[in-house]
Amino acid sequence: MGSSTGKVQLPTAAAGVAPAHSLPISLDVSTNNAALVANLRCKGLRKPGTPRDGRFPVLLSTAAAIAAAGKHLAT
Repeated sequence: MGSSTGKVQLPTAAAGVAPAHSLPISLDVSTNNAALVANLRCKGLRKPGTPRDGRFPVLLSTAAAIAAAGKHLAT
């Protein structure tokens, strides 16, 4: 079980939402730390990280895409 999957279980249980109705998402913006990128145990992307000022627009566009998709999936 991935970290994001484990983190979604408690809130969904506390709110009474079935975990099957949730979608854990993990966004990897990578890192500029050369030691972490070189570490083979690091599961992240092996490329330079997104600059700090570029991360928020990535999060906003991802959230907007999820919201748009959710409108089509809602019953």
